[in-house]
Amino acid sequence: MDWDKDYPKTKLETEESNQLKRGTTDIPIELMEPEKMKHGDFTVQSLIKPRLWDKAKWKGVGFSLYPDGTTGIDLIFSDEGAGDQVFQDLIDEVGIENRQSRLQVNILKGVSTKEPNNYRVQICENFDASSLSKQTTMISRLNTMTPASGDNLRNFVSALEKKKSCRLSYGTIDKGKMYKPANSINSYIKLDSLNIINAWEVEINSMESAAIQLEDAPVIPKEVDNAPVLKVIEQRRKVQ
Repeated sequence: MDWDKDYPKTKLETEESNQLKRGTTDIPIELMEPEKMKHGDFTVQSLIKPRLWDKAKWKGVGFSLYPDGTTGIDLIFSDEGAGDQVFQDLIDEVGIENRQSRLQVNILKGVSTKEPNNYRVQICENFDASSLSKQTTMISRLNTMTPASGDNLRNFVSALEKKKSCRLSYGTIDKGKMYKPANSINSYIKLDSLNIINAWEVEINSMESAAIQLEDAPVIPKEVDNAPVLKVIEQRRKVQ
């Protein structure tokens, strides 16, 4: 039985990714006035199912290293049953091979000057694999990790640089401890492009810009003038 059988579905139509040209300037004023746009001008991405993710209660991520050197990221959920459904839905949508690189995982480092070890994980649908329209609403899930040190992330990045491949899987947390449900042992999605970026480098109109929050104070190196992320935050203030 489908978890979302009572909700209407739309078919995803895609075109070649090289037709998509991401803007580098401010959002055009006409796109800031949705009342003047036609229904056909809008696209809502459908890979991430908010109701299901809410039910699963995504709490964070864990890092792992497989015997062959392949790195892994585990999505940690509180609700085991709903977590199973979230991940099976992703596999149903993109397959183990992540068709068209449709599923995108972004990690933003240095999202807080007060807590420099904090980083934010964004799970979303790749713009380059979505249908083309004047305005696309990207549905993503965000989780800000607040580790006591940056060792785990640094070790993960170091291992990823050696193997250049990653598996996305999932687990459950119970009483402060993570474990792998039986259904998760052989369930994974290959990630050919895991994007790890400094928060200050996030540019306007990028997928990662959706992960920048108004209250963020990203770590910006002293030698960097006019960090791109400042424009993202400025735009956030304009639409408040």
